[in-house]
Amino acid sequence: NIQKLQSTGRILLELPGVKEPERVRKLLQGAANLEFYETYTLADVGEHTYTVKETSTDGNGITASKTVYEVTVTVAVPGATLFE
Repeated sequence: NIQKLQSTGRILLELPGVKEPERVRKLLQGAANLEFYETYTLADVGEHTYTVKETSTDGNGITASKTVYEVTVTVAVPGATLFE
């Protein structure tokens, strides 16, 4: 169970059955890397090209880079062979 405590803004995490609460506390308080993976379906397999550019819409005078990048991503099924 996970709850945000309104009075303190802290998060209450209940983990029933934990045998080493101090170990869990240290793991939760430690630094971590968060990684995001985009998932694809079989219909997405192939080559995709994207245009990436910076924009500024907040109106506070920040100048966005005018550099435009073109990125090509190849989506393949692990262990499969791509036929041309």
